[in-house]
Amino acid sequence: MRYFRNGNRVVRVHTDASFGEDFITARAEVYSMKRGVWVERSGMTSEIAYTGDWDPCSQRDAESAIARRLSRVDEIKRVHAEGLAAAVGTPNPYRGRRSLAVAWMTGYRKMLDDMLANSPARQAYLREHPGER
Repeated sequence: MRYFRNGNRVVRVHTDASFGEDFITARAEVYSMKRGVWVERSGMTSEIAYTGDWDPCSQRDAESAIARRLSRVDEIKRVHAEGLAAAVGTPNPYRGRRSLAVAWMTGYRKMLDDMLANSPARQAYLREHPGER
């Protein structure tokens, strides 16, 4: 089994063969962060062999990359929840850290939208205009 990385993406190829016909025809799987499983991907071995975008790595390096990525996803979910729980007018504590700042602001905006949708003024408006939900 051989492992390859391209940034955050990790692929495992079910062969120990070097680049050639045996490698190209081998089964390849990409790790799906969303589902947490290995997913078979046809044509992946050709991409690895011919593009030069993939670096070989050890199984340990591949597993480490997956773990780092999963912990990053958990961090972004936590920061989003912080934005949901923030008080109105709270400055973004993650300013300057792009992905975390965006996650916090997304949660904050959702909190503001929910607050507006549930406000007495909005409820009164919806009673007056029942077709505008």
